[in-house]
Amino acid sequence: MGVLLTKSELNGTDKVGMKSGVHPASRRALIGKPRRGRTERTLARFYRAIDEIAALNRPLGRDEIAERLGYTRKTYEQAITPRLRLIPWLKINPDHRGIRFEIDHELREICFARQPRPSLGGFSIGAFLRETRAEISRRKKEEQDERAKAQWTSERVRFKFAFELVEWIEGELDRVLSSCLS
Repeated sequence: MGVLLTKSELNGTDKVGMKSGVHPASRRALIGKPRRGRTERTLARFYRAIDEIAALNRPLGRDEIAERLGYTRKTYEQAITPRLRLIPWLKINPDHRGIRFEIDHELREICFARQPRPSLGGFSIGAFLRETRAEISRRKKEEQDERAKAQWTSERVRFKFAFELVEWIEGELDRVLSSCLS
């Protein structure tokens, strides 16, 4: 099996799916994996078409939208419209003249991870978790120092439970942080 076959040679198969001793599962290894790049290019082309439709800033008919996206009207209505509704940064506004697309550019940047989430104080998720972890550790240390100065009380038993809870939270944050950074 030292001979590499072309894609056209691999396409012709006999009844059991063999051609020149090449099993169908081996074909992908011989001709590479073109699907990954093709999918990314297709998605980029789809997003560009959405941008172009939104840039028109006017209502369009379903036929025109389907044509600009590169689909038939039937495919657009049955398969593409439900998927368009799943894009969080795209607003689809129908009216009596047609359908208008609006893009929330800030949300789009957040979705594509080009901009930190404002709800996290401008931090990325990893930075937010690190900051939270550091603050919990600082407060725990401060409380430990205060308790070390005091005499034994029944309150110390409750403190031990709270301390163990904070240690557990720190451990969970560490676990999440290590999985975010890996």
